[in-house]
Amino acid sequence: MSLVEKALGKARSNSLRKASEVAEAVVPVEAAPRVVSPPAERVVRKPQLLIDDDTLRRAGLYPPNELPHQLAAECRNIKRGLLNELARAEGRSSNVTLITSVLAGEGKTFTAFHLAMSMAKDPDFTVLLVDADTVRPRISRALGVDERAGLVDAAFDAMVDVESLVLTTNIEGLSFLPVGRHDIEATDLFASHQMQRVMGRLSETSGRLIVMDSLPLLQTTEALALVSNADAVLVVVRASVTPRAAIVEALEQLSDHPRVMTVLNAAEPTLLGKYLGHGYGYHDYSEYAVLKNR
Repeated sequence: MSLVEKALGKARSNSLRKASEVAEAVVPVEAAPRVVSPPAERVVRKPQLLIDDDTLRRAGLYPPNELPHQLAAECRNIKRGLLNELARAEGRSSNVTLITSVLAGEGKTFTAFHLAMSMAKDPDFTVLLVDADTVRPRISRALGVDERAGLVDAAFDAMVDVESLVLTTNIEGLSFLPVGRHDIEATDLFASHQMQRVMGRLSETSGRLIVMDSLPLLQTTEALALVSNADAVLVVVRASVTPRAAIVEALEQLSDHPRVMTVLNAAEPTLLGKYLGHGYGYHDYSEYAVLKNR
């Protein structure tokens, strides 16, 4: 039995609601039909941010030269499964995905960035990548905008229109919201009614999907405060490294959320076979990842 399967089994014994065996919940390849409004403009003539290979390499967000095609294929698998989950939500538009991890250093930012890039290739959508990591705003720093106003500023000041802080990029269909000020405690801000209004404002744009790079669940309080604003939560777990008890604790914290999935990171091909019966996964600097429902 795998690490994640054992952890989920233990969580179930503690009344973790709606949990199921990980091995039975491999994300389907094809997404369910989804009715969307026409997306906003996907191509910007004069983008505010330039995202290029050199920038990604310096930030550790670029895959090894021999693996970009494999990475793209696996991100498509994750994207389709995620869109399936979002399509199941009833009663309102569902477009916000929160990327978190159990502990630091498990690959959540890499996952968030490349998932957003993959989603942006879909002509039916535009994608807003939000840096919500107030402790280590890696994407904001990589793009040179970690000192610009962003998410936290809009949550702090109701007079700030968060849409005015969204930056266009040279990547078709992709825009970016920096983390903003990081000199204040963000937990209460992220749990506030103003934060709900901020997320509502961002969700008004037709055809927009929102991907948020959050913080680790067990090392900060901000990530859990953001969960209520997310329609789906992806938890990154590092295979053979993340302690079983930590996985259980993290998933228990998310037990009330209806759409929680896990990304298995740093799994060797032989370990992938134990999880899935075959060896697909995306390569994150010699690390594999697969997506499964909780």
